[in-house]
Amino acid sequence: MKDGFALLAAGCIFAVLAWASWHWWSEDISFGVLVILLLGYAVDNYQLRWQVQRLLAEREKNGRD
Repeated sequence: MKDGFALLAAGCIFAVLAWASWHWWSEDISFGVLVILLLGYAVDNYQLRWQVQRLLAEREKNGRD
């Protein structure tokens, strides 16, 4: 229940921040921030996939021995 409430609260906070940035800043600045965040998520996702593949390969190697 606490996790669901925290997720809902975070969603509301970020929705307000997104609206405020779109309303008070220009559309170009908001779009630039969005692109930077998406690139950061893409890099983080790539690193996470690489780590998971490495851990799975290590576990498979240890399981065979």
